[in-house]
Amino acid sequence: AVAAAVATGAGAAVMRDADELAMIQEARVVRAQWTNDEFFHMSPLYTFGMPVGLGLPEEAQAAFEVEFLKGPPDGTGAYRLDEDTLRYVVQSEIGWNDGWNYTVNDGAVTLAGAVIQYIDLDAPIGSDGPYLPTASGLVYDTIMAADGETPIASGLDLIFNIGLNDAKQQEMAVFWEIGETSGLVRPCSGELSEAFPWGENIGTPDRLYIGDQESGHIYTNVGAVPLVVDLAEGVLYQLPQLGFGVAEKTTQYNTQEEDFVAFLTANYGGNGHEPGTVEFGDNMTLTVGDDGDINIGSFEALYIGKKDPEGDFLGRNGFREGQVYVFKQDSGFSYDSCDAANQGQTFPGTFVKVPWSFDYAEVEGKPREAVVDYFRNHANEAVFMAAATSVAAEGAHNARQSGKSEHNAANPVEIEIGGKVYPPGTLAAKAFTNANFVGLFDMSGLQEALASGNGTFPDEVPSSLTVMVPCAEGVDEETGETWHEPTYLNSPDSLYWLGDGQIYIGEDTGSVGDKLIIFDVEETLKPGAWEDGAFVGAAAPRVAARLARESLTLFDKSSIFGSNNRRSNSQEVSGTVDLSGPLNVAFNGTTNPFGYYGYEMEPDASLFTFQIQLHDQRDSEDVARKGQIILARPVTRFANFPGTPPRVESYSGGRRKALANLI
Repeated sequence: AVAAAVATGAGAAVMRDADELAMIQEARVVRAQWTNDEFFHMSPLYTFGMPVGLGLPEEAQAAFEVEFLKGPPDGTGAYRLDEDTLRYVVQSEIGWNDGWNYTVNDGAVTLAGAVIQYIDLDAPIGSDGPYLPTASGLVYDTIMAADGETPIASGLDLIFNIGLNDAKQQEMAVFWEIGETSGLVRPCSGELSEAFPWGENIGTPDRLYIGDQESGHIYTNVGAVPLVVDLAEGVLYQLPQLGFGVAEKTTQYNTQEEDFVAFLTANYGGNGHEPGTVEFGDNMTLTVGDDGDINIGSFEALYIGKKDPEGDFLGRNGFREGQVYVFKQDSGFSYDSCDAANQGQTFPGTFVKVPWSFDYAEVEGKPREAVVDYFRNHANEAVFMAAATSVAAEGAHNARQSGKSEHNAANPVEIEIGGKVYPPGTLAAKAFTNANFVGLFDMSGLQEALASGNGTFPDEVPSSLTVMVPCAEGVDEETGETWHEPTYLNSPDSLYWLGDGQIYIGEDTGSVGDKLIIFDVEETLKPGAWEDGAFVGAAAPRVAARLARESLTLFDKSSIFGSNNRRSNSQEVSGTVDLSGPLNVAFNGTTNPFGYYGYEMEPDASLFTFQIQLHDQRDSEDVARKGQIILARPVTRFANFPGTPPRVESYSGGRRKALANLI
């Protein structure tokens, strides 16, 4: 069992006065303008800034080890803790020094910054709610250093907090204020993977939560790496073997065999790389620019790991021996241009091996100085990006500085497209945020590639990209420049594939009106689904929710009665999770240590949550930033849209000519 780290110091003293509590209670019942209310029952599950146990008897408060969760909420997941309890996991997307302090490693280390938290909900198997909170805390009480064996001694042992050389380390201390209490940074998106998610002995054998850190500066620090939590033991590990750089959402995929695991990470790549020279390690340099060593746009990084059944958590889940690949498209399709005629078109590509890997032998049993030297010279964002550039520069999503890569999600149920049946976990839905389109990567080639390798890592993995929701080419009337005009989605970011076979996509425009929109994958890719620049019939997407102006002021007492800041709160929709699987799964704690395996669940999206992030609601230093978790249930079970649902109309002739449903 996890003995969760406890919030300390000022974290236990926020928002105590009566006026604030009255405001919070009002925020709990006053909702934003949700569309499609006739199809969904919605209610707040948790509002950031509220005590998690608000309104519960005093004797129940001891179970809430974290009284106020840090926000804003981003990555999320849920699993059944026991026959009566669902554990809802949610991370906070904030910086390394933000929010209340907490302790890890038996109290030896104090950290601020982002955390991965939980709320336990009263939810007996198959129950109809109301799913009241019963406890809260952190999902880890131990953080391991880079070797995966030694607990960190301070925040300076976190890989992100290591400078590229001594001068950069001093610069980080002065300008970034990185020190011993600096913690995790901006975990953006995440995924909870059940043990054996795809079938008996297929996939990771442990239940785990994996997230990514969305921050970095290629000229200053070693770089961000994914994080993984052993949920049974409460231990957080850093994963440099999956690659370095600003990233969003690492998702597990189905290899369709028992010896290997596969994870796909959305990497920003060169989205933020200004031209220049990176100085790192022992007087080493790499150039960034059009003709430089580093010249790649955003990309998909595929990690294939080999499982060691006798190994530790990292070993048995395939994290100690592995190889990184990057998707390289083979055709003339360009991510930097748009054409609505591409809808339903498939463009071949390949995941090619990156000539780089992380070597645990270089950090195991070594003094800290030797570990730091290894990262500075051989394992950092600059070295990794140069290796990716060498094999895929011309086939990445975008040119350097022209776009970013965000969420991907695996199909949780069987999907049929074009007469081919895809088992769960063999398709990757992908949000191309700046390009305003959504595609599907075919991951079924993993099985063939691994079989041909005879137990070794293949040189490449065949794949393809199919355009599901296209963008169109817009023209700026004043400058004549072209841009990615959305057909349906403005800056698609949050993307989750639920058990009803549909993809739930949240927008991140940072302005009023962001939406959660639902697309039926099979319907959108049927012949005739796309006519005259729009989806027709059953392929037409639906609006699940839309944020209104009121949602920007509900949680901030300083502007709740005013409107001056309503358009400056940088909100977005994030973190959708299907609760129906763990809610209804049969639980038997004697069969296996997790009570059930992932492949035993049958999710149907009959109960799900999504989240609101309010990045600029910062009136509480301890909570850091605000937001809300929304619980949603279709009015008719197993039928999200009874009758004829309202369509989401496509754009007609430009950004300012959106039809009513998109305003």
